Parts: sequence; structure tokens; C-alpha cells
Amino acid sequence: MAVLVRVEKKGRIVIPKEIRDTLNIKEGTLLKIYIEGNRLIVEPIEDIVEKFKGSVKVDKWPEDLDEFLFEVLGNWLRGT
Repeated sequence: MAVLVRVEKKGRIVIPKEIRDTLNIKEGTLLKIYIEGNRLIVEPIEDIVEKFKGSVKVDKWPEDLDEFLFEVLGNWLRGT
């Protein structure tokens, strides 16, 4: 599937609904964006919370779990 999109002034693009539906991308979905050769690759990241829900006992959760996971994934992608 291929579609054309235009980059907006601030560098934003809109992922067409057909592609969002196909890849189950919803508001809040984390996306990994990277360069491969001369291509920009955008991949949805599996929802870690749902995947491991109930498998680990946690004494205290971060105040904002989404923000915490976003920071951890960002650090992991940067290799830190």
C-alpha cells in the first residue's frame, strides 16, 4: 500500500486512516522512527503495558506510566 502525504510547515505528516487501521495505530500509539539508507521508516511499537500486564509485581508505579515508558524506550533506542 502506498499513498502520498505532504509534510506540513512544522515537519508533521498525517498517517492516512487506511494505514492507521491496517497497523492498528491509534491516538497514543508509540512509533519508532529511523533512517535506513535514504528511507524514513516508521514502525508502531507494541504496547508493553498490555503485553506484560499482571506478569510483574510492582510496589510503586510512576505517576505517569506512559511518560515513563516513553522516556525508557527513548533511552533504549538511543543506546543509553
